[in-house]
Amino acid sequence: MIRGGGLCLPHLRLALQASGPAAGYQALLAAQREAWSALMAELDEFIRKNDYRFQHEPMGDERDSWLRALDALLGYSPK
Repeated sequence: MIRGGGLCLPHLRLALQASGPAAGYQALLAAQREAWSALMAELDEFIRKNDYRFQHEPMGDERDSWLRALDALLGYSPK
């Protein structure tokens, strides 16, 4: 489980291999898509707020989205 929800890519691959029936496979993919869509939205906001035109806006939950993206891809983040 990554911070913010969903599975990291290595564990998602394992879960999909073990998911069995097509309904379980599809449900797992749907949940993962939702989690990664939310993370992508936070990454977009992080990028926007790092633009010099918006740097005066305070960071919110998106401040560590880049670390959570590493979690999602690698299964861990450097601390």
